[in-house]
Formats: sequence, C-alpha cells, structure tokens
Amino acid sequence: MDVAREWVNAGRHAPPFWVLADEQTAGRGRQGRGWRSLPGNLHATGVFATARPLHELPSLALVAGLAVIDTVIPQLMQPDRLRLKWPNDVLLGERKLAGILCESERRERDALVLVGIGVNLAHAPRDVDLPATALASEGVVPPAPETFLFRLARVFAHLQQSWEASGFAALKARYEQWMWGRGQKVVISDETAGEGRIAGELAGIDEDGALLLETAAGRVRVVSGRLRLHNAPSHGGRAP
Repeated sequence: MDVAREWVNAGRHAPPFWVLADEQTAGRGRQGRGWRSLPGNLHATGVFATARPLHELPSLALVAGLAVIDTVIPQLMQPDRLRLKWPNDVLLGERKLAGILCESERRERDALVLVGIGVNLAHAPRDVDLPATALASEGVVPPAPETFLFRLARVFAHLQQSWEASGFAALKARYEQWMWGRGQKVVISDETAGEGRIAGELAGIDEDGALLLETAAGRVRVVSGRLRLHNAPSHGGRAP
C-alpha cells in the first residue's frame, strides 16, 4: 500500500489503478499488525479517488469483501461455505481465505482510498493465530495472481459503481446474505480504542457498514473491533 501511495503522491499514476506484488514480507494489517504473504498468493492494492463523504469510505472494504466472494464463487464446489466476517475477513468454512485493509485520506477536492486485498490462492499461512486456508488446500487449482486480479478488478469495478452512486446502502442486503455470525451471540473488542468488550446478538450492519449488536441495553452501533462468537477462543489473527 505504501508503494501505491508513493506513486500517487509522486504523480507517477493517477487513480484508479491496481498494484500487484509478487510477495510481501513486511505488509501492514489492521491496527498496525504485520503480516507476510508468499509467492503464488494475491497481494494487491487498488487506488481510487472518490467524492463520497469521509465517514463512508471504510465501507469500501466491505465492498471489496463482496468482490472477493463473487470472484471465488465460480471456482468452488461448495460456495455456500464462504462467509464475510466483519469488518475485513473472507472465510471459507471457519478458516480465513482473504483479508482486506482500507485506508483513506482527504484531498482538496476528493478523497484518496487505498484498498489492500490479500487472498490465499496457493498457500495457507501457518504462522498466524487465526486458522487459514487457501484455494489449493480446498482442492482447487489456484489461478495465477495476475489472472485472479484481472477477474477481481472487473467485479470490484461493477460493485464500486453502485457504491459511488448510492453508498453502501445499495449493497447492504447482499453483504448480509454472506455475513458470518448473523443472529448469533458474539463478542466484539477494540482494545486499541480503550472501549473493552461488547457482547450481544449480531443483528447485521447499517447503511454505512457499521456493525449492529442487540445487547441488554439496546441496539449498539460499532464501527471497529475484533469479532468472535460468544464463549469462543479469542484469536489474534493478523489480517491484511
């Protein structure tokens, strides 16, 4: 993502464009976590300019999750095992297949948004706390990262058009169809913000992409945090 930002700031490329890396050994995940992705997996960053309000920009990470789902579906015998784990993971079964990181900055006339996407095509990382899988681990002949990105970018562009026109509200129902944990008792924590833990039933998301929990005190809106099932072990997985 840093390389993509440098290219924009140096005037080498104007958005929209994608950057594909062969390998990442010093990647950055949510909340500054480090991560590594091996050759044969996808590690790409999309760079976009938008006039949408600043508070809506994080929802583009949810749009990217939908794009990954739509790109992977044709390759799986059991696509119903796919799930979107808010806010930035794509699961296959209960294992992580992909992770997303969205960063943005306001400019004079618009906002610059960088969407980092990592997909385990050929290799499932073993040095992470959150169990992972890869397409190859599921009996799928993994596409080359270049081929996968070509398909992903085309799907993402279609979804982004809806997002640009109407915000995340246009895609909310589709996201909830694939949403992990909906209707179940969950716990969300955000220690970095000093907000502790919130437990409740996962009701869904709102039109800005924020998580909605039904708690004993009423409905709570959550904009960031780490999500897990109630009474499930806490994983410290590193997400791209």
